[in-house]
Amino acid sequence: MTSKVDRGISSAVSALFMVVIIFAAFIPALLVTQSLYSLLSNEVNSRRYFETDRFSERLEVVVTQLGDEPLLKVVNKGPISVTVVRVWAYDVRTGATLPPDGPCVVVPTTLNPGGETLVNVAPCVQGFTGYVMFEVVTERGREFASDIVSLRRGRLSSSAYPYTLTVSIIDMRRGRTYMVEVEPLDFGEVSPRRFTHKATASNENVTVAFGTTAGTFRVTLYENGRPVDLGDLNPQNVTVPDYTAVIFDLGRQTFTSVELAVIIMAPPRVVVGGNPNREPVTVIADVYVRLPANAQEQVVITRVPDDLLRVTGGGILGGCTVLTGMTLNPGQPSQIGSCSVTVVSGNDVTLTVPAGVIIGEGESSGLQYTNSEATFTIRVSGRSDR
Repeated sequence: MTSKVDRGISSAVSALFMVVIIFAAFIPALLVTQSLYSLLSNEVNSRRYFETDRFSERLEVVVTQLGDEPLLKVVNKGPISVTVVRVWAYDVRTGATLPPDGPCVVVPTTLNPGGETLVNVAPCVQGFTGYVMFEVVTERGREFASDIVSLRRGRLSSSAYPYTLTVSIIDMRRGRTYMVEVEPLDFGEVSPRRFTHKATASNENVTVAFGTTAGTFRVTLYENGRPVDLGDLNPQNVTVPDYTAVIFDLGRQTFTSVELAVIIMAPPRVVVGGNPNREPVTVIADVYVRLPANAQEQVVITRVPDDLLRVTGGGILGGCTVLTGMTLNPGQPSQIGSCSVTVVSGNDVTLTVPAGVIIGEGESSGLQYTNSEATFTIRVSGRSDR
């Protein structure tokens, strides 16, 4: 009887050991499998994101010119940043590269959405006569080609665009991006079709030349991506060579700088300790600046000194924390500093922000704005000891 019991126990122990051995072998295998699956999933997701970004790239490649030397204008028309890693030039007749020993340009250039760059390709085709096409290669492996152009001894044929259409933009607003688009309405041809310029100063003027053949063209001016409302003056239809100039006058606005108003906010009255020893009292004085309501533009506060506040009378300045970079609309106040002031005697304390220490810059005009002087008096009184 005992023998049967022992055999039963031995069988149970053996089965338990088998289970332990199976789990000991299964769990590491499961962990390795899960780790490999996680790596695979990460790689698949990375590849999917890469392919999504790759097919989102959109570049416009246009051959333009400086004098009669070819330039390549590359514009990022897509929603993501694109890095151009190399530019190739090809002889269309033979398919050979120009120069024959490699790419035309190998200079990585990153273009943000809407950005553009000009690439000097004249050295690549120096002395070449025939038809050439340029191809731009991105970091993600996309290729974008230009139109085929005719060159004579490395220069654009002067007869390709015999007429010049000039477009002038007058009185642009600082910080705005302007684009001129020229569209053929019949058999005419134009190069380039678009020109983009960001105004760096108020009332800035610019004139750009477009090479055209004879024909009718629609010329449209955009500001920050939207057509400018100039009535029947935008867009304008012109027939070349009867008309060779278009002017977009945005209307000059004269800006005038105004003084920034300063507001000091502090306790109007403090009480210090009685005789014979007066106890110091520390108060906080907040300083605000306000752009007057009659201002003609927004103003960015560019400078506030660390010693913003002057303290006279029975007080000592403990220190100030100042802020810059805020944009003020006409009539809007904003805090620019907070200072601690310690009252050390029974004399009144006068707080002063001197004129001209706070500086702002007009967003549209670039004019400098400064503050007028401001003062505030803290009345100080003592109390009798009890």
